[in-house]
Amino acid sequence: MSAKLAGEMGNRVLILSEDAIILDQARLQLEDRFEVVTASAADNGLRVLEEEGPFALVLADLSPDGPVWDGILECLYSLPSDTALMLLGNGPMGVPPGVMLH
Repeated sequence: MSAKLAGEMGNRVLILSEDAIILDQARLQLEDRFEVVTASAADNGLRVLEEEGPFALVLADLSPDGPVWDGILECLYSLPSDTALMLLGNGPMGVPPGVMLH
């Protein structure tokens, strides 16, 4: 990873969820130590991932099931290998063929 990219990622955390309470509580717990960005998957999660990255950590609450997560999951699985990814919930957790999670 380039020094520029490492500096951009720094301590940035993205939290994705459809649940406003989860977004608020996670932000409150982390904002003292990290730069926290929150997004609703249905509204703007994919846009935030693509336009506002990179992030050192992406925490995704996959509780809602359905097509809203299709594009986001593909994008999550293609994040740089030094981005920590935490998937939570009971949504569609299938890993596409050829994807290696660390």
